[in-house]
Order: sequence, then structure tokens, then C-alpha cells
Amino acid sequence: MKKVAFSILSLSIGALAVQAQTLQGLTKNAVSGVALKTTNYKYTGEEILPALIAPAAPYVSAAYDQYEKAMNEVTAVKIGTTRYDLQSNYAVANRIKFYPDKTVTCVWTMSLTDGGWPDRGTGLNYWNGTSWAYPDPGPTSRIETVRIGWPTLDFVETVNKKEFVISHNAANPSLHIIGQANKGSMAWTGEADITQLPTLWPRCKTGGPDGSTIHCISTTDPSGAPYQGILAANVYARSLNGGATWDQTMVILPGMDSTQTSGGGGDTYAIDVRGNTVVAAFFNTFEPSFILKSTDNGNTWTKTVFVNTGFGKYNVDGQISDVNGDMIPDTVTSTDQAGTVILDQNNVAHVFFGAMRYLDDVDTGGTYSYFPGTSGLFHWAEGMSQPALVADLVDENGNGTIDIAGTSEIATYYTSLTSHPTATIGPNGEIGVGYSGFDESRMSANQTQKLRRLYFIKSTDGGTTWSAPQQVAEAGDEFGEYMYATLAPNSDNNIRLWVQRDYEPGLIVRGDQDSPDNNDILYLQLTWDFQDALVGIKNDFQLARQARLQPNPARDVTYLSADLVKGGLFSIQIMDNTGKIIQHNTQSLSAGLNSIPLSVESLSSGLYHVVLQNAEGRISIPLIRN
Repeated sequence: MKKVAFSILSLSIGALAVQAQTLQGLTKNAVSGVALKTTNYKYTGEEILPALIAPAAPYVSAAYDQYEKAMNEVTAVKIGTTRYDLQSNYAVANRIKFYPDKTVTCVWTMSLTDGGWPDRGTGLNYWNGTSWAYPDPGPTSRIETVRIGWPTLDFVETVNKKEFVISHNAANPSLHIIGQANKGSMAWTGEADITQLPTLWPRCKTGGPDGSTIHCISTTDPSGAPYQGILAANVYARSLNGGATWDQTMVILPGMDSTQTSGGGGDTYAIDVRGNTVVAAFFNTFEPSFILKSTDNGNTWTKTVFVNTGFGKYNVDGQISDVNGDMIPDTVTSTDQAGTVILDQNNVAHVFFGAMRYLDDVDTGGTYSYFPGTSGLFHWAEGMSQPALVADLVDENGNGTIDIAGTSEIATYYTSLTSHPTATIGPNGEIGVGYSGFDESRMSANQTQKLRRLYFIKSTDGGTTWSAPQQVAEAGDEFGEYMYATLAPNSDNNIRLWVQRDYEPGLIVRGDQDSPDNNDILYLQLTWDFQDALVGIKNDFQLARQARLQPNPARDVTYLSADLVKGGLFSIQIMDNTGKIIQHNTQSLSAGLNSIPLSVESLSSGLYHVVLQNAEGRISIPLIRN
């Protein structure tokens, strides 16, 4: 198999960048020195990982150099709902497509039931330039006929032309494809498992001379047998005709064979394609992180390391993280495995990732330690000698430090406090990056964990300098946890993205294993200064230029302040966190600013939602009764 794969590809390995890069500028906080135990890669196709924690002694930080606080409140459109909230184990996928005619398709992993999520599949919504195919609350069923997960979206331009979604079938490990000849038609055809690819967690994009080549990176089943000597091997596949046939399958790319890695991982990679140029980035823990790049549509590849930890192939069982050979385990700074890669207009690869520190102090048991208080978003581009710190935690309250009382305030995502980056290229070569950042100033509704919010940075000089981080949130949303933002990789004067929001930090599926609840899929459209640009789209949904509750949290009474676009008869409801209506009344309100008192004295402590709606739309604002 190995010799066959190599002869098919005629692989050429370029010079490796093997200098020991150091990630400079890591910020310290009160828990950045606290280590938690986690298992080595043990995922199954169900994507559930237990949290095994063994805390170490905390580190007390010095003062933090402040960023200027900035937050933009924008209009967001709810395009979907899901109770399955794990959109990725690590790196986000390609799940939004912005077309030249200004239409947009968004996909996500969706389930509307609990108890094993039997209806799990692809949630899809389409903006036709005037309206969404499925208004709030979004689609009510998956596009597939079988249970799948992890959709990746793109469009085949010429041969077998179609919009397609490739996902994975975990019950019978294989990739799964479905398509529609006309985007937005919802006439899905060709649904099938790709039997030549018995793998999971796909990342797929189109390119090639006529836009009909599909390039895919995925992972072999970690609960199955090793593939070419590698458990959970990352493999490459290619179709030259829009997925009708696959001329390359299950290929171990250069620099990734069993002599160089002990195993890959699900969602620890990203891919981008422009024409015949293909780049895949692989984000590791103890092993080096690197890109593989092809300029001939996937025939030959060159490997370049961007983070060298000091190890080559690394076995969690069998060695300790001893970098200097003194038989004492060392703490290693590497990626948090949740990175992204994008090609700019000159086909230069730009990589972004969150930093993470690791320690492996025992050579048995299949566990190692990670430091959940680690932060720092890094950028590396071809030609750079080492990654550069481009964003870090924001001192939101301006007191000179990052306020984290303990690791219990950090929801368990197993990633950096600045993580899950997603990138886009603007019309003039701008690079925009969105990411999830820990917000020291915002505690969850139940006052147990602090929130992760959506931040943006940009570069207008090819990645040499970067703006300060700016937080973006839906207007009036004080308590939303924003995760897995996914930007359309190409932008015009506007940046388009979706993001998952709920009101409890952490996940249902793994990590904290919170109680099941609804998660909103929000669509945002921003200008390059990260201001609201939902012109046209918001008119179908926006009732108010601004809507807030003050005070919030509240004990006796709160005031709904709503600057209404039009007056009329409105329904005002207070719902509990299960959706049950606790209070309801109807009032005539005028265009412009209205202030409506709402009594909350009789409510029990907890999270509620105040809903303002009429026949034209609906606004929901979280309320905490303390």
C-alpha cells in the first residue's frame, strides 16, 4: 500500500524548516501554570471524550499589558438551532460558502433531539439575496437520510457541477457525500457513503484547473486497526471530477509516515485551495506542526514545519516530555490543535493557532497534562522564521491583569483561551481572523464559569502588523457563549460568518458534559472595521435598533428598553430556560424609544429570556434573576 501510494503521487519532499521555533510572548495569568490531566487521543466516531483532571500548583501572574477595550454590538440573524453542540473537536471546518452573486450557504452539525442525537445530520440554510430558506428557528430536519456529522461544504464548478456536502458516517466509518445541482434548490441527490474512504472528520475544498477537483484530508478510525502502522492516521484523497470517482485515496502524505508520527487526530488539521495550489496544515501537541503544500493540484507536496517542539515522532505511552535529555520531563509549548490555514491572493499560506503548554511526566497510562490557562493567538506565514503572537486575552476591566480565580472558571474545550481561529481574505488582500476568546469580565448566567466571546483582528499589510482585538456580539447579548465561528474564506467589502451561541459555557457532548439545551446558529455580516453590515438581511428580522434589559441581573423589576423601527401591537413574554412561558402580556408600543417595566420579583433565581415579538419578527434577550 505504501509503495503504491508513493508511486501514484510521485511525491517530492521539500526542505524542512526544522529550527527549534519558540512561541514568544505568552501571557501569564493566575492559572496559566495549572496543569490538568487528559487522555491521549481516544475519540470514537461519536466524538465524546471524558475529562480526567489532576490539578497542579497554581502560578500567580504579573500584570498584563492592556489592550484598548472595544466591543461592537451588531445585528445577528438566527438561522438554525441544534442540541448537538460539538461543532469540532479542534479546528473549525469549511462550512460557509459566499458566492459571487451575493448568495450564501451555511451548514453545521445539527440535532433537535437528545438521548444519543438520533437525528444528527447537516443543518443547512441558504440566503438567496432576499431571504433565508428557513427563517428563525431555522431548518427542522437534516439534509441526509442517515445519521452523519461533521459536514464540510463547497461547490464544483464544471465537471459534475454541484454544491456538495461531505460529512462522516460514524456508525459505518466512512465519508458521506450529498449534492444539489442548483444551490438553494434543496433538491439533494447522489447521497452515498464514499466506500473508498473509510475515514472520519473530513476537511474538503475544491480547486484545480476547472474548479472540479475535490481535495480531502480525513482520519482513519481510531478505534480500528492501525493504517500503515499509524493509529488514527491523517490521509489525503482527491477527485478530479467532482466526487464521481476518486483517483487518490487513503494516501499518507510525505513527512507523515509511521517513522515520523505515532498518530494523527480528528479535526487537528485544516485545508485551503486556490486553483492548482493546495495547502494542508497539521496542528500537533508534542510532535512538530507543519504545512504540506502542492502547486500542481495535489501531485507533489512540500513540507514545512512552523512549530518544532524538539521532538520528532512522540509516543505518550513509552516516553516523557524530556526535551534536553536530562531525564526530567519538560513543559512543551505547542499548538492547541485548533488552528486554521488560508491562502492569500499570492498563494502564500497563512497559519493561525492558539498556543498550548503540555507536560508528559509519566511514560504509561495514556495520559498527559495540558495547561488550560494558556492563551495567545499566533500567526505564521511562509517565509517567517517562527510564529508571531498577534492577539491575546483582553484586559476588559482595565485593572492590569487577567482575572481568573481558578480553572473551574474555564469551560473544558481542551484548547487555548484564544482559540478556534477562522480566516478570510478581503478584496484588497486584507486578512481577517475571527476567534473565540475568554472574557474575564463576563460570568455565565449561573455564575460558575466565564464566557468565551467572539473576537476579530485584521491585517492590511499581508500579516506584518495586526489590529487590536475587537469583540463582536449581538446587540443586547450579555451572557452568550460564542464558539466555532466560521468565516467565508473569500470576502468583498463585508465579512460573512456564522457562530454557535448558547448560555452555558462548555459542551453537552464532551468536556463539562452540561445538560442538553438549545444552541443558536447565528449569521453575522460585518464590514472590515467589524461593524454591523446586515443591510437588507436584517430588515426581515430586526424590530428594534436597540433592545436592552436594565438592570440585568435583576431582583425586583427590570426595564425593557426598545428603540423600535415601527410601532404596533407587540407580545412581551418571559420564558424560562426550557422555553416555558412564565409571563405574557400584549402592549401597543410606538416607533422609537420605549421603556417597559417587567416585574421579576416572583421568579426563582436563574436564567430567563425576555421575548419581544410581533407578526414581523422576534427579539430574545437573556435575563438573569438573582
